[in-house]
Amino acid sequence: MLSCVEFSPPFEREEFENEWWEIEGYSMCFNFHESGDLLSYQEQIVNEGAWTFHIPNEYSVLGRSIFVYETEKCWEIEEYFDNKIITACSCTLLNIGE
Repeated sequence: MLSCVEFSPPFEREEFENEWWEIEGYSMCFNFHESGDLLSYQEQIVNEGAWTFHIPNEYSVLGRSIFVYETEKCWEIEEYFDNKIITACSCTLLNIGE
């Protein structure tokens, strides 16, 4: 008997970490920085605290766990902001590299 199981592609940490992502609907960006700190940006960059990664796609940060899933060019993140699923895409608030 065959069963239908949906497989999601493996989580690519290199594509998510150390990049600035903007939360859709909010003027806020964040970065799971290679230093091990979660950085946020609204009007200035703020260090929110340390994060750790757990296989396959879980980050422990700010005393809770969040889960990250890749979508087309963006990310869906569970339990990061107001305990709801959010979408984060490339940050447009920072002028990085200009």
